[in-house]
Amino acid sequence: MTTRPLEDLQTRSVLRRREILDAALACFTDKGVEASAIEDICSGAGASVSSVYHLFGNKAGVAAALYLDSLAAFQAYVCRPLKPTLGAKDGVLAFVAAHIQWADKNKARASYLQAARHTGSVAAHAEDIRALNRAFFESIAGWARPHIASAQLRALPADLFMAQLLGPTHEYVRGRLAGRASAPLKVAMQTLGESAWRALGNADTKEELNGQRGKQDHGQ
Repeated sequence: MTTRPLEDLQTRSVLRRREILDAALACFTDKGVEASAIEDICSGAGASVSSVYHLFGNKAGVAAALYLDSLAAFQAYVCRPLKPTLGAKDGVLAFVAAHIQWADKNKARASYLQAARHTGSVAAHAEDIRALNRAFFESIAGWARPHIASAQLRALPADLFMAQLLGPTHEYVRGRLAGRASAPLKVAMQTLGESAWRALGNADTKEELNGQRGKQDHGQ
């Protein structure tokens, strides 16, 4: 008989937390973290100061929680297409496209991730960030391993693999968020996806597959 009230309380707490984080994002985007006050966040969320302190401790806690929440949302979104049945090239292309799509759909969160990474409030949670990143990298590695074993993907050191998969697209997104990118999204997805595939796909396998296609095209 006590389970339902507890569940209702937990649900309200989750909703209140979401409302506060959304209000904080709006405040930080409009004013910046330093210029935003707890009262601004409370006003935007319709929450009391005591509820903010209860859930997050202080404004630095809100800023850190918003960063971790946004990072987790980004990582979940870009890993979603990486199903076990997805081929190597399709997976690389889908990952790059999802990276660009998430930043386009969540401009404020993506900008916050760019701006807040090295602030004191976020840096204090470095171990939480590392834990998220470890799980993120392992999700990608878990999808990639069978394709590496079958020589569809190159057997690169993990840091180089991730740099090729994330780096160029990250720089494009950074420029787009700063208003410096002019390429249409579809063009960026295709160009950066193909670039990542050229860097990560196994050259020998690609040549072999191309040769097989060429024979089929010529009826051999």
